[in-house]
Amino acid sequence: MDKAAPILIDNAEEWEAGQILDYCRQNNRNEFRDHWKPYERADHSWEHIKNLDHSMELIQQYWDGNMCTCSGNGTQERAVQDLLCLVGLYLVYLL
Repeated sequence: MDKAAPILIDNAEEWEAGQILDYCRQNNRNEFRDHWKPYERADHSWEHIKNLDHSMELIQQYWDGNMCTCSGNGTQERAVQDLLCLVGLYLVYLL
């Protein structure tokens, strides 16, 4: 399959994220594993949150579907960690 051409957003070439697949904190950086439209699985990549400023809705969808809760499938400690992480992501995005 031929690689898709980037789209122009604010006069900059960007590729469109289709879905956020995973999250990790590595080297004091918040990173997300992304599926890029219309690329294959082999083209998924880890991206720093600052590279995803036009994908905040996808990040929110990821958190809505993957965040633990005290009464659900996670422990209270894990829920607090997830909440702190989410607040941290918000602050990183603002900076």
